[in-house]
Amino acid sequence: MFLTDIMEHLQILNLALQGKEKIIIDLSQTLFSFEAKLRLFVNDLRSKIFNHFPRIKANKIDIKEEKVNEYSEKLEELQADFKCRFEDLKSFKSTFAFFVNPFICDIIEDGFLISEVILVKKAVGELELLDMKEDQALQMHHKVTSIIEFWKLVPEAKYPHLKQAACRLISIFGTTYCCESLYSTMKFVKSKYRSQLTNQHLTELLRTALTKYTPNFKDLTKSLR
Repeated sequence: MFLTDIMEHLQILNLALQGKEKIIIDLSQTLFSFEAKLRLFVNDLRSKIFNHFPRIKANKIDIKEEKVNEYSEKLEELQADFKCRFEDLKSFKSTFAFFVNPFICDIIEDGFLISEVILVKKAVGELELLDMKEDQALQMHHKVTSIIEFWKLVPEAKYPHLKQAACRLISIFGTTYCCESLYSTMKFVKSKYRSQLTNQHLTELLRTALTKYTPNFKDLTKSLR
């Protein structure tokens, strides 16, 4: 019962980490929140409430004290493993906060807490950030657009170092989902019935299958007339 309940939670985590258009910030938030949930699960077990373990709760009369302690220790081991495995990712938390909302960063009081791996010239970045915080147009864009769309609108000529730092964050591959989905798509495209496809045709078919671009067939038909 314990194994089934905890595997269900892990499956929810696994599905949350999959999908397209997820950047490293989205994935890290999911991981950090699950680590906090593990602490909640341990407290839930030790208090014998079992709100997050429905199968145990349905049969808690059969659960012995030593079993509860054993399950709690297993969860604590899993929690420690998460903490160790994603320790490096936690060091980027302040960098992620800057990327999500640069306008709330108080670099005068708190300093510019951004990784030097992402922003090499921190001194120049501080000056650009102070200029950006007074940019009313960008503040309006930040309120009405997504994070990635906002950074697309940031003028590179005016904020070159901050823009480059944002591009570095966006380009980090946090998961192999995109690569795995590519091979899954290729498996369907190049089946045993289409084994004579050339590499060029296969590349074109994969690009067509994976692209988000939707052509305007009406305008295309008019141009061909």
